[in-house]
Amino acid sequence: MLTQQVISRQKLQSRIGQTLEVLIDKINADIIIGRSYADAPEIDGNVFIENAVNQQPDDLVRVTIDRADEYDLYGKFADATRA
Repeated sequence: MLTQQVISRQKLQSRIGQTLEVLIDKINADIIIGRSYADAPEIDGNVFIENAVNQQPDDLVRVTIDRADEYDLYGKFADATRA
């Protein structure tokens, strides 16, 4: 598992600075949780969106990734289109 964590972290670090299309899965009080085209629900990591407002589950949004850990990406809302 430790080897896989290192590999996963390196792959996700390469996404920093990219803008990805993200499908919103859940909205919590302080953060929105979604997934990119490459992520399967409940299997792969999440994309946590820090500043999106007025969004709903199933919206497709563009998120600029600004950090990553072993399994998840974190970013800020860029713009949105209704899915």
